[in-house]
Amino acid sequence: MAQSTMNERIEPRADQITWLTILAFLLISLLVLSITGQTELPEGANQGQRGAVWIDEATSHLTILIATFAIPLWLSRFPLFGDNWLKQLPIYLLCFLAFSIFHIAATMGLRNLLYPPLLGFQYGTSLLSLEVWIYELSKDFMTFLIFLGVFLTSRQLAQYKLEANTARHEARTTGQITLKSGGRLVFLNAEEILYAKSAGNYVEVFTDKTKHLARMTMSSLETLLDETGGHLRVHRSYVVRKNAISVLEPNGEGEAVLTLTNEATVPVSRKHRASVTTALASAAKL
Repeated sequence: MAQSTMNERIEPRADQITWLTILAFLLISLLVLSITGQTELPEGANQGQRGAVWIDEATSHLTILIATFAIPLWLSRFPLFGDNWLKQLPIYLLCFLAFSIFHIAATMGLRNLLYPPLLGFQYGTSLLSLEVWIYELSKDFMTFLIFLGVFLTSRQLAQYKLEANTARHEARTTGQITLKSGGRLVFLNAEEILYAKSAGNYVEVFTDKTKHLARMTMSSLETLLDETGGHLRVHRSYVVRKNAISVLEPNGEGEAVLTLTNEATVPVSRKHRASVTTALASAAKL
């Protein structure tokens, strides 16, 4: 599947969840900051001062929401991956500046428009105030990073889910297992895999002639192999091909050892010994 096609499938669905999250966050933030601002007013504050708190927070949150629409567009135009973030850093610094400049300028513009008709007086802060820019830029930087991270994380999780579903479909329909190994994609027929061994965050996959170190969990590989029905979990750290088993030998401690057709030996844990025995007995009857 081409990366562009995959992104077209992933991004709209992932972004829907992100937008719901951001909308909920902004709404809660608006209410909390507005109510807090009311409690911090001096005793005897007039209606204009109280209304100013709501207008200030509402205009700020609204313009942040509008500015946020640019973030998924930037992510689609300038994708961020694990190995290219440093190259993209200058671009995203410019994106942040555009985000913050719009937020500050639009917020102050709305306040200048709304204060006179709604409150009866002018908004007193100038757009030329350096103090305002320094204060708002520091706040906007954290907001921009959080929202960028939410979009990025949501898309990455959606991509992982789509890749996993695609891999399971391929395993079920074609018997092909896809492994990520050393920056390459390795395609194996399930029948080629003699056994696999867990190695931390990796899995060592053995065939008759080769060994591949794949970046995945044993559970993920087992899920793919279950779609083909030819392999069996025999230990927390091992999966073997059923028809590659040559000898099952108990070791006297409730566990056992398998000898495979290539003379490799694989431990069988007490937890999995019964299922291994049952599977071998069923195979012998065929």
